[in-house]
Amino acid sequence: LRELAVSGQAKIFDTLAVINKRVGINTNQPEMALSVWDEEVSLLSGKISKNQAYFGTGRKQGLSIGVNRQASIDIDAEGQTTVKKIRIDIKGWQ
Repeated sequence: LRELAVSGQAKIFDTLAVINKRVGINTNQPEMALSVWDEEVSLLSGKISKNQAYFGTGRKQGLSIGVNRQASIDIDAEGQTTVKKIRIDIKGWQ
């Protein structure tokens, strides 16, 4: 296969779904522009209001942000945020 053009919905190997300008990975019902399911965890990315983007969970779940598989920022299901290390480095700020 060198090229594929689909008009309407597309579902590929029960893994990727493209429906109404939304992409779902491991879901056939993407909730935002990009919806990713991994077992019980739902990650969403898209627009929540005019000029406002959203990246987070789609259910009552915690979210960790990090590098090298090490969480640096944790947000629990109630929204409490824990930052493990923080550095504020603003040049010229006094």
